Amino acid sequence: MIDTHIHLYDPDFDTDRDAVVSRARAVGVSAMVLASVSEKEYDAMLHVEAQYPDYCYASIGLQPEELTDLAAQMSWVEQGLKSRRWIAIGEVGLDYHFDTSRAAEQREAFRQQIRWALDYDLPLLIHSRDAFADTLQILQEHKSSRLRGVMHCYSGSAEWAREILKCGDFYFGIGGVVTFKNAKLPGILPSLGLDRLLLETDAPYLAPTPHRGQRNESAYLTLVAQKIAEVFDITPEEVSARTDNNAKRLLKL
Repeated sequence: MIDTHIHLYDPDFDTDRDAVVSRARAVGVSAMVLASVSEKEYDAMLHVEAQYPDYCYASIGLQPEELTDLAAQMSWVEQGLKSRRWIAIGEVGLDYHFDTSRAAEQREAFRQQIRWALDYDLPLLIHSRDAFADTLQILQEHKSSRLRGVMHCYSGSAEWAREILKCGDFYFGIGGVVTFKNAKLPGILPSLGLDRLLLETDAPYLAPTPHRGQRNESAYLTLVAQKIAEVFDITPEEVSARTDNNAKRLLKL
């Protein structure tokens, strides 16, 4: 299993990070993608990547909720992209859930980071919350056979997913939410298709049932794989194999 979206550098893991990684390895997690949030976590993220070489892979990008100074933060991303090779640009996107006062700047940042993804031939880790229409519009503006990425923590409809797929080579990140009681996500998984799914945790957030409300970690991917297996009536091992192939293709692991 590949955890395609985790914040292992988060302070919530400072006391037992080695144990978290050991538990993940023990259940078959073979790699983790460290999703960037902002310049504030940059050093911590790179330190964790260095701690676990050929296991943790860092991305770079500005998460929309972290937007404070557009010019300075876009300069930080640009300089970072020039400094080394990354696994992806992300997490990037739009979030109108709590505040729309900086929506225009969020859209500008998203567009710029998409352009860089095309320039540097990197996939996008896309965060979209309460902003599906604008997210789709911006992806449509950049429609290309070279445009690729994952819709992180996907919560949209099957119809919306079909429109996203018209914009480029996209996948849908499935995590703990799929196990929640009354979650609508299991009902749309068949229409997305197993060949378009990726496993993710978003740890330390969004732990699956029965750990909901607790700190999440990569070892819990087994619960996500089990739920997906039930939906498709296959084994968790097949879910792991198929989603790993998807991740390797997208991320060029």
